[in-house]
Amino acid sequence: MFAVFCFSKNGYELLKIAIEMNQVPKYVFSCSMDYINNLNAIQKLCDQHGIKHKNMNKSLDPLSYLKDSFLKDSKEDNLLFLLFWPNILKANLISEVPRIINIHPSYLPYGKGKYGYVWAIQNNERFGASIHLVDEGIDTGAILCQEEISVEITDNGGILYDKSVMACKKVFKDNLIH
Repeated sequence: MFAVFCFSKNGYELLKIAIEMNQVPKYVFSCSMDYINNLNAIQKLCDQHGIKHKNMNKSLDPLSYLKDSFLKDSKEDNLLFLLFWPNILKANLISEVPRIINIHPSYLPYGKGKYGYVWAIQNNERFGASIHLVDEGIDTGAILCQEEISVEITDNGGILYDKSVMACKKVFKDNLIH
């Protein structure tokens, strides 16, 4: 069984890709700090496909939401996908869910954290999209797959970010299995 932490328009689009590929999560958790249009779109998509949805309040520990639903429902080896999730997960959540997979818009180990597209330009580093396991570090877990994006002399942060989002969607779709 798998669940999804989904944030932003990009997270919504990745969730939509998963559903189109018949990889339908049992639960989707969204974040109350997302834009209302994104929250409504995520809720509607979940309703259309019979997916249980919870909008999490940022001030509460996400593990409490998982224990009340996802972890309670399953005795299986659970899998959690982070689809453009904006928050760093706490150690207690990481230890409870053995497999957490993050979709990250940079070519790890370069561009860890936010703004990988800025570091690619500033530090002349490799850039792309990565899917990796989550551990207690920030974007330090084992890399499952990646795609490198060439950085052109005319690229700015916005252009690189858009390229990385497109690459994230491609890598996710090409490698989506659970």
